[in-house]
Amino acid sequence: MLKAKRQRVGKAERLIPETLRGFPGIHVWVSQVDAPLSADGLDREHLWLEVQKRLAQAGLPMPNQQNWQQTPRFPCLGVLIHADRAQVSPPFYVFSVEVFFVQKITLAGSPSANAMRMTWCREAVGDARGDASGFDWSVLYRTVGSLVEQFLQESLGVPVSENSTRVCN
Repeated sequence: MLKAKRQRVGKAERLIPETLRGFPGIHVWVSQVDAPLSADGLDREHLWLEVQKRLAQAGLPMPNQQNWQQTPRFPCLGVLIHADRAQVSPPFYVFSVEVFFVQKITLAGSPSANAMRMTWCREAVGDARGDASGFDWSVLYRTVGSLVEQFLQESLGVPVSENSTRVCN
């Protein structure tokens, strides 16, 4: 049995210096959106753009992704979405959104190996109300933006705008 030791990250190897040291930036991944959710107006690309916008406002370098749907490399800020439609009138969706940060780490040993480590994760719930014109997903998009700002502030120490709302979970 091969026993691998994990290398410890020292104070000099915090996330921002690591990004500036040669990574192309923080990659963004958004989970697939189920067909019924897409049919009801939830836009996966809009979620991705919301995350990218918050990262750009914080001044973080972003990788040059030709196709926003491609599987990203690491480090990665991911977004998972789950929503269930309530069978009531007027209709609405109850959603859960999880934003997480995953890094690639190298395990010491012979032979060395690469692994992933989730270093930050937050979840929030809410609802998207519907009417004759469709569902209003703006609450979900704002929630994702708030969670990204929490990541920037809590994990990277990047200041965010003062008028931001904070999501509690």
